[in-house]
Amino acid sequence: MEDSQKKLNRRIDEYYFGGSGGERTLRENRKGLDSLRLIPRAFQGSLSCDTTTNLGGVVVPLPIAVAPMAYLSLLAERGEETMARTAAKAGVSFVLSVRSAIPLEKVAETFIANRRAIATSQAMAGLFFQIYLMKDSKLSFSFIDRAKSAGFDGFVLTVDTPYIFPRRRDRANGFSIPEKMVRGNLPPSFIPNAESALAGDLSMGRSAAAFDDSLVQNPTIDVGVIADVARACAPMPLILKGVMAPQDIELGGSISSGVVVSNHGGRQLDGAITAVDAMKIFGRCDRQFPKSLWMDGAVTFGSDVVRAIALGGDGAMVGKAFAKALRKGGESEVKKAISLIKEELQVAMALVGAQSVAEVTREIIFEG
Repeated sequence: MEDSQKKLNRRIDEYYFGGSGGERTLRENRKGLDSLRLIPRAFQGSLSCDTTTNLGGVVVPLPIAVAPMAYLSLLAERGEETMARTAAKAGVSFVLSVRSAIPLEKVAETFIANRRAIATSQAMAGLFFQIYLMKDSKLSFSFIDRAKSAGFDGFVLTVDTPYIFPRRRDRANGFSIPEKMVRGNLPPSFIPNAESALAGDLSMGRSAAAFDDSLVQNPTIDVGVIADVARACAPMPLILKGVMAPQDIELGGSISSGVVVSNHGGRQLDGAITAVDAMKIFGRCDRQFPKSLWMDGAVTFGSDVVRAIALGGDGAMVGKAFAKALRKGGESEVKKAISLIKEELQVAMALVGAQSVAEVTREIIFEG
């Protein structure tokens, strides 16, 4: 019989690495990347590639960023700080989830203290704060004020979760987020609604939102709302994460500093197209690209980052691959994972004959 600790570990793993519904989109995300074969070039290429790129108008040394992931401290003790410290040292940009078990000020302090200019470009990794527009909008805007004071470089507004698609694994497991995790960024004065606090049938599973109804996302996110958020974030950039339709990519790019094409890692609409699909469709449309276009979804290898750039992106966000490393062995494993993906990126660029991110074009992809 499975003991209680093993059962908890399994529940955490399935929460983190599972998907929604029948997990079709979760599987297709990886297949989409694998379908893009790279065309190597001979007689050219150097390992001294210029990997500098643009993330929401911020010049960063690598086209790699740690995607926003909730409650990294579920995977390892003080997980958010560990991820921030390791990414900063490696020149990898980091997006901290608002649903962090550690206060954003402490994570920012750790990241800023450990980042340094990368010799090849003199650029430094960017630090971004991810926000949701919650029912309690005052709480959302208070996070923006705090992040600006803490020294963040910009913001990422996730727009693909007006409603949460059922996650069957979590419901079957009755998985719930511990209250201490939920409270990481909430002000000390926050008192949950007595009727909603830790409410609900455990057999149905429970997310952070069940801690209090005010933490539920506002389903109404229109152009006017985004404009309000952008003004609150100014002069720092606001990036929109979770757009897939070509018209949404274009619209999002026109009212923000950048867009991340993402289906929420296969954790939202099951059966949705992949980020690769969305990038292909957008590339065939007669539409203008956002000022900064990134991709997210099953990115695991340095060659995946090259694929994302070849589809028209400026870089790719990495989530589960780094989370698995954190789960496996904390800082040492995250360091190995980041080092390897950086090496793979550099070698892949050299082998396709690209001396800079700008030289990674659709011509290096074979779709047969």
